[in-house]
Amino acid sequence: MKKLNSKSKRVFFTTITTVLFILMVAACTNKSNKEVVTAISLTKMNVLYVGVDNPVVIAVSGHSSDEIEVSVPDDAAKITVTGEKGQFIINPKRPGVLTMIVKAKGIKMLEAMFRVKALPNPVVMVNGQQGGYIDKDVLAAQEEVTAFMPNFDFDLKFTIQSFVVSTADKNGYMIQISSDSNKLTEQQKELIKKLKKGQRVNFEEVKAMGPDGSIRDLPAIVFEIIQGNQQIELN
Repeated sequence: MKKLNSKSKRVFFTTITTVLFILMVAACTNKSNKEVVTAISLTKMNVLYVGVDNPVVIAVSGHSSDEIEVSVPDDAAKITVTGEKGQFIINPKRPGVLTMIVKAKGIKMLEAMFRVKALPNPVVMVNGQQGGYIDKDVLAAQEEVTAFMPNFDFDLKFTIQSFVVSTADKNGYMIQISSDSNKLTEQQKELIKKLKKGQRVNFEEVKAMGPDGSIRDLPAIVFEIIQGNQQIELN
């Protein structure tokens, strides 16, 4: 291999330095669109939920919020601009993966994918309890059955559509009385009033409607009566 003389070495290293400088300038000035997008933040959870107004904050460096557009393929979600700086509401239509496309002045800046999940089931509650021991008179005085979402960031409402109150009579046969709303019927209350201490009563076949319009079948809850040992036996 032929060795370079001093002059050739200077030319060689000068050329290399110039090329490296040009590449560095190109890397700094020709940023990818992905580098331009400074934030796509899900402000409530780390996933999106179906049928829920999921707040999202999007910012693109060098662009004002009114220059930013957000879209999704196949009309997979409803998108609303909240009017606040960089804030959008994303309401997905189905579980899976949602691709969010961000543009600024009509130029695509980024495609980002987010997980979309169905809402978890709420828990059934009566008198603020998910079953357990309860005074008979307290239980008989309750007006409604509720559904609650524990440890969930969204303030969501599930509405009870129907449920059944059931218990066993002295012969072990089940007595079942249904309600077609979230309210305890007078017949259900009368059944509860006849219970004796130690008897169990079930709130079962509970159906609830979520904010996305879906009907959920919820697990039963069971109470044990701690009062009323002088009450008459069920016939």
